Amino acid sequence: MPSKGFHHLARAWGSISRSNPHSRLEVVGGSSLYGFPEDHPRLPTSLRYGNRIEELLDNGGNSKSVKFFGVISGSIENRVGNWTLTVLNPAGIAEADPSSVKDCMRQGVPVVGAFDYGLRSYLRKFPELQIKSPRNTARVVNHLLSRPLLITQLSERIKSFYLGLFDRNSSIVDNWTEILLGVSSSQSFDSVAEKVMTRYVWEEQMLFKIRIIVRKRVIYPLLQLMNYLRRI
Repeated sequence: MPSKGFHHLARAWGSISRSNPHSRLEVVGGSSLYGFPEDHPRLPTSLRYGNRIEELLDNGGNSKSVKFFGVISGSIENRVGNWTLTVLNPAGIAEADPSSVKDCMRQGVPVVGAFDYGLRSYLRKFPELQIKSPRNTARVVNHLLSRPLLITQLSERIKSFYLGLFDRNSSIVDNWTEILLGVSSSQSFDSVAEKVMTRYVWEEQMLFKIRIIVRKRVIYPLLQLMNYLRRI
């Protein structure tokens, strides 16, 4: 689908494959996943978009190193372990909360993508993986592939980041579990939900207040001190 931005990666693949001759591009997904037809004879997409992709890959001169798997049933975790990097939507458009990011992060595979839309929350701690413009796709990927040690370090950081996300989301799961248990014990949904959400809102408000205090009393004074030291 054009909204997934694969044409940006197809355009960049010529540069990436020339800089990394042994690299291989595995493409997972297809238009049918979103209810659109796949009427191209060779690619899992529409005829018009598929022709555009083939033209971009042929112009790059290394289309033989690209393999299309189409839509894979279930999770992509079985394939993720074989990947060095994942590139997901260099333009970022139409991404809300892609599950493929979680599949990759769980196994420590760096995800390169647009620092926008639903990808922003996952990439905010990893400037090395952020594509600020689709035109920079090849530059970002080539930079990473030329530094295997950096990829190893990113892998460890990504695993820790993913576990942190899981810990944060676990409170949401606990809240819903409490609501469902309350309803199953003949309490009304409204009364149980109000109690749980009141506590949840209070916790979020406290975290927000703590962040404000830290900014005002720690971060801002440090920034002022650094600016002062620069002027000396």
